[in-house]
Amino acid sequence: MKLLANHFRAVVQLAEGRAVLCLVAQGIVYVFFLASVLATLPVISWFVCAFSSFRLQRRVAAGRPPYPLIREATPGSEHATMLFGRVAVITGSNTGIGLSTATQLCGFGCRVVMACRDVAKAKAALDGTVRRQHPGSIAEVVLLDLDDPGSVASFPERLTELLRQWTAVYTTAATAASAASTSAPAIDFLVNNAGIFSAAKRYSAHRRSTAAGHMSRRHDNMVATNHLGTVQLTSLMVPFLQRSTYIHGARVIVVASVAHTWYPIANASAGSIAAIVEALNGAVEGDASARPAQPNAYGLTKLCNVLYARWLAKEFASKPATRHIAAVSVHPGAVLSDIYRDFGAVGESIMRALLPVVFKNNDEGAWTSVHCCTAPRRTATSALHAPSNSTHDAAGSTGLIVSGGYYADCQLADETCTPIARSMDAAEAVMKWTFTQLATATSSSS
Repeated sequence: MKLLANHFRAVVQLAEGRAVLCLVAQGIVYVFFLASVLATLPVISWFVCAFSSFRLQRRVAAGRPPYPLIREATPGSEHATMLFGRVAVITGSNTGIGLSTATQLCGFGCRVVMACRDVAKAKAALDGTVRRQHPGSIAEVVLLDLDDPGSVASFPERLTELLRQWTAVYTTAATAASAASTSAPAIDFLVNNAGIFSAAKRYSAHRRSTAAGHMSRRHDNMVATNHLGTVQLTSLMVPFLQRSTYIHGARVIVVASVAHTWYPIANASAGSIAAIVEALNGAVEGDASARPAQPNAYGLTKLCNVLYARWLAKEFASKPATRHIAAVSVHPGAVLSDIYRDFGAVGESIMRALLPVVFKNNDEGAWTSVHCCTAPRRTATSALHAPSNSTHDAAGSTGLIVSGGYYADCQLADETCTPIARSMDAAEAVMKWTFTQLATATSSSS
């Protein structure tokens, strides 16, 4: 019931100016929720309740189509020209939203690194989708398994090798020789898109040695992939991002979700923050803390994503070497993507059969990530986003990127976050826990 109350509050916030349409439609959704529970389909009902209002809100918002700013740039325009040759690293880009993000950025001349754990599937997607739609595009697949800390740790070496190959092939001999002498190439965009939803309780296939006595422990696979792996990778990519010369500054995009509102704790009290850390402890194998139920566990990882982007923005703004890097989190929308593959054949079939009208397609789901990569920034040295500041709100509404913000439908949407998702105290607590888990991250067999 707490979850439904939190979700209902988010719907009301979204429905300003069009309350009747949104709330009537949401009433239909709640009927479906009850019917789903009675029909023993609670997992599907969670998704319908949490996601449907965003699609409905998007449809009734007259005159505000959620097209990213870059889609309005014609080939050869100043904005499109600035993107040519820029390097984007996109995790989980062999399917779904990630593949659409890679395809759209290639369409504007970016060089795309598809960082995926299934190399064969990613190469098939690269040839069958990206290169078919954009012949001559520069994109390659590089192995990355966010669930495996060893794979993440060795990713910078593989990335450096690829980028130096690109430099040698696509630049003049003099430029290539100069670039080869530098310590590491640059990237401009890091899109942390990869994520999983597990319908069953599972632990990671790999262990992490934590700071607590350096014990080798396994984590809930959603926490390991969606949060810990993302933080580890981003930390390793900061030196690459520091070298970016993109005129609007480098970007870190963390693909979160409105599912962060699923986590039943909404207020930002000290007790609530402590409860989140306790829930994260419950995601560690062998810890006696209570482990959240699956929908709440997924919501917990998405809450961590939102808080991580806020914390990262503050960190970037505090150091001269990283002030040109912006970090944001995005809600792609209710997208009928492959994240539902763990629902089983029957559950996935029902989702794909009943919900295409309500859900976005993958291309639409990628728009907000593409927008946050390419849109100009509010200032060259943007400070941490403060949701109550009207100046920041105005900047977000005009399409300028505000570091630390939470975006949905290519617009700043911090008002739709729960209070705890806007709390820097909560972000600090989550990141303190995170770095204890990553203190001496290593991979070993389970």
